[in-house]
Amino acid sequence: MPGTMPSIDRDALTRLQAGDEQALRRIFDDHFSTLSQEAATVLEDPGGAPRVVENVFVRVWDDRTEFESPEALESFLHKATREAAARAQSRRASLHRFESHEGVHTHGPLHR
Repeated sequence: MPGTMPSIDRDALTRLQAGDEQALRRIFDDHFSTLSQEAATVLEDPGGAPRVVENVFVRVWDDRTEFESPEALESFLHKATREAAARAQSRRASLHRFESHEGVHTHGPLHR
């Protein structure tokens, strides 16, 4: 994994599970850079990495009560980031293939 990041402690996880937005902010701040680097390695356009990581943290907030341990949350962060980046890259590649077909335009008015 590129970079290093602090471990998530039990207290931060407990506070996150209780709905403490500051706990989410702390975890986000501690992990954003490293996770963005991970996402950027998958994406052809590394500029999309922050959005990928932000979306992963939305899932963390939505599923915050499901994480049984700090290690489970850390594992989720890495796995979800890699998977979300791969999906984003796949969508981008599919759109590029679609747009590259002769006569297919995804922008502007349709011509008949």
